[in-house]
Amino acid sequence: MQQVLISYKLSEKLAGAGRYEEADNELAKVRENATIVHRAWSALHARFSDPANLRIWRGWAEQTIEESQRTAEAAIIVDKLRRRVILYRAGRATASYPAELGANGLRRKEHSGDRATPEGRYRIVEAKQAPASRYNKALLINYPNDEDRMRFALGRTRGTIPTRAGIGSLIEIHGDGGEGRDWTDGCIALTDEDMDRLFAHVQVGTPVTIVGTYEH
Repeated sequence: MQQVLISYKLSEKLAGAGRYEEADNELAKVRENATIVHRAWSALHARFSDPANLRIWRGWAEQTIEESQRTAEAAIIVDKLRRRVILYRAGRATASYPAELGANGLRRKEHSGDRATPEGRYRIVEAKQAPASRYNKALLINYPNDEDRMRFALGRTRGTIPTRAGIGSLIEIHGDGGEGRDWTDGCIALTDEDMDRLFAHVQVGTPVTIVGTYEH
């Protein structure tokens, strides 16, 4: 996309100087690169309108909300497409925080180093504060779970996962967010202030369900 913008601005300057053939060549680059961007964007976002994915995500979310209602305890749902962390208590949404994902966060995590954010049903296994965490506060979840391990093994068998790649670990909801872009290695980042608020309502064992998207 940066190349699209650069070529477009250059074409304007060339046209303004009367160098129309060169300007037209730059516009051809604009069209070519814009098509690449559009195709990549469409391919990435197609999964968020796939009925099969939507059914799976809805099932995960509703099971988590039902558990929260049954136990009258807290639960967290992360909506990756909307980039929101939603806190439930006793089955009711009580707070929602803007979130930042992995640099490839809209993809489903497959292996270490892919910078994607996982999807599935997890639980908090450790609640960390400085100096135990490099961030303000952090909630470690139990990625990889059994489903993640099965998918990783299948990817290895099919050859879709690099032979040297591991499954990955240390996925957290943590502070130090607020950059306005997806930047983590697969974690979910909140601002320190929002992390403080969320941290006060959860504990080890709290369900954390990460979905592509969910319309409640």
